[in-house]
Amino acid sequence: ELIKWLENLLTGNKKKFGDDPKMADMGHLLKNYYYNNEMEDSLSIKDVLPTIMKLSPLLKERFSRPYNSHNFDNYIWWQHQDETLKNPYDLLKEEQDNSIGNGAEAMVAYGKMRTDSIESVRVEKLKRGLFRYCELDTLAMVMIYLHWEANLNS
Repeated sequence: ELIKWLENLLTGNKKKFGDDPKMADMGHLLKNYYYNNEMEDSLSIKDVLPTIMKLSPLLKERFSRPYNSHNFDNYIWWQHQDETLKNPYDLLKEEQDNSIGNGAEAMVAYGKMRTDSIESVRVEKLKRGLFRYCELDTLAMVMIYLHWEANLNS
């Protein structure tokens, strides 16, 4: 049953959707079909996001306003410092209560949480940091998608 569900998720329901899959690997799409000079040699979402933000008036308008979710209250993702757009991952890392700013740190935090050798206050801090980091990763994919969609429709 699980295998059928996964196959349907990855390949789509051909009767309903034709041959188009329901999911696409954005990393594959980025690697094979998108490039801007700001990206230089990196395909990391942490590096690609700010390059796309710099080019997108849509993202500037939308993410210069307060962003609210379960993990963020009135957070501004579009921030400048000395005429330079700050990387949202760096903004997250700069917070005093969050030491998670990249995937390796997220994996280490998760590993620490699973051990019972740290106090519950520390576990809650790590859990909050992981939720915020994972939400930013998801939001970054949404931002990239919005940028691509705006470019395709212009």
